[in-house]
Amino acid sequence: MSDIIEEEYDEPKKADPFILLPKSNMNLVSCKDAYNREKNENRCYFSKGDGFWKDYDPVGFSIHLGRYKYNSDLSSTGFVRRNTVGGMVRDMDDTLTHKNMFGVYKILCDSTGNYSVVCVFITRGQNIIPGVFGLQYEYFSWEKLECKSLIFQAFHSMVDGIFEDKIVDHHILFV
Repeated sequence: MSDIIEEEYDEPKKADPFILLPKSNMNLVSCKDAYNREKNENRCYFSKGDGFWKDYDPVGFSIHLGRYKYNSDLSSTGFVRRNTVGGMVRDMDDTLTHKNMFGVYKILCDSTGNYSVVCVFITRGQNIIPGVFGLQYEYFSWEKLECKSLIFQAFHSMVDGIFEDKIVDHHILFV
């Protein structure tokens, strides 16, 4: 009979890419809670006046819009499209991203039945850190949003169901 030698294996800790960023007074957890509360009441936390903007720290955080580059590969079957985006969310699902990022993915449908995926993220720092997004970072073209009305439109479409004249077919929140 052979002896099996078991060795303990400690998975190396993932380095925190956010650690070198300056501290911020913005409490992202409070923002996520307020967003969910207002969304459930069909209000937009990102309205131009109050809510998010009184807490937002533009020095410590930034907001980015991502457009999926491979929309022609999206399936015409609803559950397959949702699973594709769900996989993107699972790719990022760890403590570092939950602590430092907040975003939403949207599956959009235009008037001809073509589907596309966009996402909007609030993240610590002034740039998106590629390693935090996993492989999907390369699957999107990224644009930093600095205009309140664009940010409002991107997040408000969760309530009214329209984004860039396209119907929101499905949304997946990353909190």
